[in-house]
Formats: sequence, structure tokens, C-alpha cells
Amino acid sequence: MNKFVISTTKDNVVVNSSDQSIIYIFENVKGYEEEIYDLFLDNKMSIPQLENMINSWGGKLKTVTLKHLINNYYKSLE
Repeated sequence: MNKFVISTTKDNVVVNSSDQSIIYIFENVKGYEEEIYDLFLDNKMSIPQLENMINSWGGKLKTVTLKHLINNYYKSLE
């Protein structure tokens, strides 16, 4: 089955239309959200560097592709 995906914000602003989009999940980073967001906007460090920094704060960074989430969604419907 071929799927066409469009991701939007709650205000219907298109974020990305690729099912290869990566979703970043941050755990235990309370108080660092703005700094992390700024690092993404400025593209100042690689993902491994960011992950090391998150780990040093006692947090975790997990990634998953939109394609993986969609495939799992369809599997759950079977």
C-alpha cells in the first residue's frame, strides 16, 4: 500500500510532507526545552552531539520516523 503523508500543526500549517521525517522525543529535559529548540533552529550541533548533551542532563533522546509510526498504526488496525 502506498501512502501519501502531510504533517500539519494544529493551525493547519504544513510542517513536512515526507514519511521519512524524523520525530525527536525528549525525556526528562524539563527546563531545557527552549535551549534544545534553539539548537534545532540554529542547527548548531549534530544529533549525536545533542544526544550526548541530553544524556549529560540526565535526559534521553529517542527518534522515530514518521514512516515507522504509520506502519505501526496500520499494523495495529489488523
